[in-house]
Amino acid sequence: MALMPRKALPAAPAHAPGMVSAAVSALEWVPLAIVLNALVLLGTLAGLVVLGLGPSLVAASTVARAHVRGDLPPVWSTFWRTWRAELVPGTVAFLPLLTLLIMAWVNLSVVAGGSLAWLLPLAWLMVGVLAVACAWLAPLRAHYDLSPLRSALTALRMVLARPLPSVLLLLATAAVVYVTSCWVILAPLVSVGGAVIITTYVATRTFDDNEAKLAQPSRRDDPGLGLPSEPLRMK
Repeated sequence: MALMPRKALPAAPAHAPGMVSAAVSALEWVPLAIVLNALVLLGTLAGLVVLGLGPSLVAASTVARAHVRGDLPPVWSTFWRTWRAELVPGTVAFLPLLTLLIMAWVNLSVVAGGSLAWLLPLAWLMVGVLAVACAWLAPLRAHYDLSPLRSALTALRMVLARPLPSVLLLLATAAVVYVTSCWVILAPLVSVGGAVIITTYVATRTFDDNEAKLAQPSRRDDPGLGLPSEPLRMK
């Protein structure tokens, strides 16, 4: 499945206002989001949901990561090659976090409707932490060669070790969910693909900054990167 290279799309004029230029740049990602949305749905169904969701998200994140870094690989073949490679490890990595997330959501429903309403903030916190960990997981597996267990644990660790990117991931995911709830037709068209692109973009930039710090010890305490002084050593 071929996509129009992003560089082939018309660029905003040099004198265009910043908002116009940003809008043109954002529109360049729409075709990819639509294609990734369809591929994630196909991959999830191909794995009978339980065995397909994790590999599909990692495969979509792999394609999105390549585009974020300026590469334009064949989307169809790259997705399915990664999907097959992640069928077992991707499923093993995602299942524990997704199971915990579902349990946390069920607990949230119980707390909200019972006499334990005072635990509601804690319940929401657990849901948020696990949701953000799931958002980290696909880009982690696309970017680093980690075992399934280590990638799941690292995704949980990233929530606290990278608070600013984690908040961005949470806000992006919440925004996609909210917009989709308002316009349900977006769910089978672009919502999942858009969420994958946004989360992969934020995560990839975070990983690049992490590696820059590891490569340049003199910049470890540079607050400009917005990262802790001791970056995660994931290699």
